[in-house]
Amino acid sequence: MKILALDTSSKFFSLALSMDKKILAQTNRKLKKFEHNRLLLKEIERLLNKCNLTINDIDVVSVGRGPGSFTGLRIGLAAAKGLVFESKRRLMGISSFDAVALNIKESKRLIVVIEDARKQMVYGCSYLYNDTGKLERISDYQLQSLEDFCTYIHKLSKKYKKDVIFTKDGINPYKEELQNVFQTAVFADEKKWFPKAANIAALTFENWKLNKKMKSKDVEIEPLYLHSQYANISKPKKI
Repeated sequence: MKILALDTSSKFFSLALSMDKKILAQTNRKLKKFEHNRLLLKEIERLLNKCNLTINDIDVVSVGRGPGSFTGLRIGLAAAKGLVFESKRRLMGISSFDAVALNIKESKRLIVVIEDARKQMVYGCSYLYNDTGKLERISDYQLQSLEDFCTYIHKLSKKYKKDVIFTKDGINPYKEELQNVFQTAVFADEKKWFPKAANIAALTFENWKLNKKMKSKDVEIEPLYLHSQYANISKPKKI
């Protein structure tokens, strides 16, 4: 199965082509500003040409659906839907947070993705590797005050008896506060903060194996918004 994966949820621009588990080609660029609209289709064409493929060779188009930039997510989803329009190609949406967590290979730590939502609010989600080495999401995608989020993560850390590793760009504005609460925490390098399309391709293939009757199209895929302006926010599940 040939997969074209893309993520435009952040200032990090990422594309990948894969054949099942094998990555054929990828591009990852940190942009100074959101230039996804200008680059996306040109980069897709370049990547396809590099692999001697056309869009007609692609079986699944998979897109990072956030959480992330409102504008970036809309650009990515619009492009992905356009690429499957009036074709037999499948469309899949993957959480960009899941793709970020997959950057971290820390089986002995609780992996926490944290993004700044401004005004002392954060977006976040938590993950662990299970006994078989598969990454599992163990919390909802959340929007909380920094204080409430820290309290929640502290409870998770005690429940699973694991120290924490934080990743994503919520580290920058809140690192001092996080260090005060989690004195043994580790902070991932910046190069691991952003969702890579190669990870989205890998998660897409895993999902396909679990559901081989995946719909030929799913034009109802929408961005994963957490802000109350766009979605109803539920409180995290009790630990």
